[in-house]
Amino acid sequence: MKNIIILSSLILLIACKTEKPEESVNLITELDSVSYSLGVNIGENIKKQFEDIKTLDNFEAGIKDVLEKEVEAKISDNQAQAIIQHVTSPKSNKKKVNL
Repeated sequence: MKNIIILSSLILLIACKTEKPEESVNLITELDSVSYSLGVNIGENIKKQFEDIKTLDNFEAGIKDVLEKEVEAKISDNQAQAIIQHVTSPKSNKKKVNL
């Protein structure tokens, strides 16, 4: 029983710590709307294809690394494509890809 309480407390602590405060979205300009629409579209696709993804930290980091010119992405575009193809292929058992 004590282990269950400790485990439940740990899960609750982790869940609370990973939540980010809700950010307001300002769709003032056309570019704001386009940017948000891209996010919605990408989010819907990820939700359908990669339902196991529950946190956006690595996803956000990948986008920022590509968009910020002074930061180099942690993996190449070819490596990223290979990982995605491996995970989405019908024969995949979703094992970790070693690159």
